[in-house]
Amino acid sequence: MSVISTSASKIMVSIIIPIYNSELFLVRCLSSVAGQTYKDLEVLCVDNGSTDGSRKICAEFGEKNSRFKYFYLPINSVSAARNFGIEQATGEYISFLDSDDSIDSFFIEHMIDVVKENSSDIAVCDINYIDSVTGDLSVSRIRFDDVIRRLNVCRTFCWGKVYRKSLFDNMRFPNLNYFEDVAVIPAVVAYAKTVSYVKKPLVNYYRNRKNSLSENYDGNCLIEALQTLKQNLIKLGVFETYIDEFKKMFISQMRFLCRRFNNFIVEKSEFEKIKEYLLTIDTNLEKLWACKFYASGDNALISGTDKAVVFVEQIVSDIETADFIICYSDCTQTFEKPVIKIPKNDSSDDFVGLTYDIAENIIEYFIEKKEGTYCG
Repeated sequence: MSVISTSASKIMVSIIIPIYNSELFLVRCLSSVAGQTYKDLEVLCVDNGSTDGSRKICAEFGEKNSRFKYFYLPINSVSAARNFGIEQATGEYISFLDSDDSIDSFFIEHMIDVVKENSSDIAVCDINYIDSVTGDLSVSRIRFDDVIRRLNVCRTFCWGKVYRKSLFDNMRFPNLNYFEDVAVIPAVVAYAKTVSYVKKPLVNYYRNRKNSLSENYDGNCLIEALQTLKQNLIKLGVFETYIDEFKKMFISQMRFLCRRFNNFIVEKSEFEKIKEYLLTIDTNLEKLWACKFYASGDNALISGTDKAVVFVEQIVSDIETADFIICYSDCTQTFEKPVIKIPKNDSSDDFVGLTYDIAENIIEYFIEKKEGTYCG
């Protein structure tokens, strides 16, 4: 049995939960918060315009536990809810949680333990991805020691982390329907002096939820979010330090967007706008989606490569038509084409992490020009 750290218990933590018509999942979410082993916390339930039974559920939790505080905002905006929560929070550290997700009972305890140990501004943990339909579970792990230098690997979403509240003194979420996290979180991570990593999956993210905001996207918000991120990085004085990471993030988000919309359902004009803006950052990046890739490895590597590139048509089954070969770093086979080597996945359940590794290594050939020949 884990013993709660007495030194860690001196830090007050505020958990901010935006709520909008979440009655189907809210009990699960709030129960996971109520069951935290760490007790020095407050829970800010910010209802941004719910019309279902969410308010009643929050009231029931508030009656049983005085740490739960309910606020109602007549504005259907997750950004407004988060910003309000930041302003109301009394904790030295804050954490965000979506109302249809849940956290492990040791989430806050483990995160604050590493915060205390390393005097960290931010702590980040691994994630359980759970399919709401099938119940299938996969774990997304961070396998890089230098987390702070890997803005995209540290993840752009706000949940799954604990932050020193002062990081948000001059930072707020923009009023966007989608990608509002992208505009803020990487800048906050870049500005932090120390980021610690808890190598445990302590947050449960539920996929394939009907009517979930995170399951619906509007690509028109992507450029605005990334432009805002750039301005935030400039404002904090760290843009030049992280310019290559910014490029990687832009490509990653574009790849995610195109894949999310079933590969090609993104409007052509919309994609061209994204592409045009990207090329103002680095003209060499146009070659990134002109190349063909062939994956030489097990089924996981092949499937991961398919999801790591921008367009599905960039994957070829004939090695002769490929511009680059994707293989594991321990591969001893000789190829006549340039090779991009991927670290061997150290966890069989971490397909998400493998896909990130593949995308990261591909992008580095075009941004950092580490090695290899470039097609064009």
